[in-house]
Amino acid sequence: MDPSRFFIDNILMEKPTLIVCVTGAAGQIGYSLAPLVASGQMFEADQAVELRLLDIPPMAEVLKGLAMELQDCAYPTLRGVKFGSDPKEMFKDADLVLFLGGFPRKQGMERKDLISKNCNIFKEQGVALNEVGKKTSMSLQITRKFSQGRRRRQPCQHQLFNTG
Repeated sequence: MDPSRFFIDNILMEKPTLIVCVTGAAGQIGYSLAPLVASGQMFEADQAVELRLLDIPPMAEVLKGLAMELQDCAYPTLRGVKFGSDPKEMFKDADLVLFLGGFPRKQGMERKDLISKNCNIFKEQGVALNEVGKKTSMSLQITRKFSQGRRRRQPCQHQLFNTG
């Protein structure tokens, strides 16, 4: 065993592993965010994490590829990667859930239809988190806001919730 890996493993053993779930993980933001969480850049450099990647069933192959990429990087803070499309399975005992996934706006789709569809997605995921999440789990919802009269994107909306 590499002596530096042994040293890193012993330091990381002092803190409990954080379970972090990323919804919409197969999307562009999730794909970019997952390595930052896995590499220790989101938390302290000595904080071990287990990543759980959640997305819709048609994105299963993309999630599998992302999980393999993360494992190939051999981040010293990454203790494991799970992926799937069942929110209850992915949210179970999660310390932090990053809600990134939402339905993309399609051509001809009215704003109210997009908001309605995304509200249903986040409501369903919120119910699942309340059922199986820890009482101390935190969640961060990141969504894009489209202005009423213009089509250009405005800055992201961030909301941090304690589910306990």
